[in-house]
Amino acid sequence: MSTPKNTRCKYPHRIGVRVDDELYEKVLNGAIMCDMTPSEFFRQMLKKRRPISWQRIAVVPPELPGLIEKYREVGNEFNNLAHYFNAGGALDVDSGNRLTKALEQLKSLSGEVQAMIRNFRENGHTFPGKNP
Repeated sequence: MSTPKNTRCKYPHRIGVRVDDELYEKVLNGAIMCDMTPSEFFRQMLKKRRPISWQRIAVVPPELPGLIEKYREVGNEFNNLAHYFNAGGALDVDSGNRLTKALEQLKSLSGEVQAMIRNFRENGHTFPGKNP
């Protein structure tokens, strides 16, 4: 007795193709680079769509590590203030000044990040995205 076909399958028809070692490696490597199965990669090729290989590109401006450290310091200050207020601390002049200073630093850092992004884009860099 034969097994019934899965009628709910997205691809109900099956095609077998024999390839040599070289072509198999190309399909396998292409599928890995595109984060697809070899079958899906081959389907995309048959549909005349070039599968997109994703490569993670990291551009680290030299200012970034220092900026991250500044954000860490501001975050620690907000955390300390949150602990103080959650423990029942009152909003006095000292804590108000600390809070105001931390907010000003955060606003300043935001401006630095915006300037870095503008500079990054003006120099011809773009963020990676999907090709149509």
